[in-house]
Amino acid sequence: MVTPDNEKMEVVLTPKSYLVFLLILAGCGSAPKIESPPVTLADGERKFWLDRSGVLHGAEGLSSSQSQTIAGLLGGSPFPSPSYLKDILKDQFEAGDGEEIEPIEPVLIVETVNPPRFRWKPVQAAAAYEVVIRDHRNYVVRKSGKVEETEWTPTKPLMEGEVFSWRVVAGKRVSHWAKFAIPGSAAMAEIEAVRELLPPSHLLLAIAFARCGALAGAETELSKLDGELVARWRAQLK
Repeated sequence: MVTPDNEKMEVVLTPKSYLVFLLILAGCGSAPKIESPPVTLADGERKFWLDRSGVLHGAEGLSSSQSQTIAGLLGGSPFPSPSYLKDILKDQFEAGDGEEIEPIEPVLIVETVNPPRFRWKPVQAAAAYEVVIRDHRNYVVRKSGKVEETEWTPTKPLMEGEVFSWRVVAGKRVSHWAKFAIPGSAAMAEIEAVRELLPPSHLLLAIAFARCGALAGAETELSKLDGELVARWRAQLK
């Protein structure tokens, strides 16, 4: 309909047409946000819950860094990668001379108990053993002296943040050199801080172990948790 320039056209909307008008306006807006489903994880006495908006619940008493790490994992981030120690320890043994004595522990691990306990298989007719420990430069840093048992624990801690190799000597018979490492002070402090949490958290302890390369410890803690997400994290540690 054409109207003169000096006249205004009045449009009257019925209730039905007004509703249609509002629906059209709503359709012109942005597409509705698709939210992710909530993710939950039972961790001993704790229960972590990442809601549809990505907000973590159940993290009372945790630091912001710990909360962010857990939120990231529940949101799909990969499990923390082990540090450089994993690559350093990739070779399990170094060749030794003479008849082999088999070391039991620590072998190819990051040892979080310092000083560690050294164990080996007995040798027939051996009157005594001696454990020799050397650092990554092949300098001997500790000797046990004569030991009649098949295990020995040093009286003092070993240097932190160091890779060691050790072997057992029984007369003319010696073992291969077996490698292990002691985490640095910062990594050890993180592990001890998590161990003191109340209620305890297997997930946070697994994260602390994995960050310093202590994969056996991380696997032990994750084995105490259930769920498809946990199975994925355990696979990432292998």
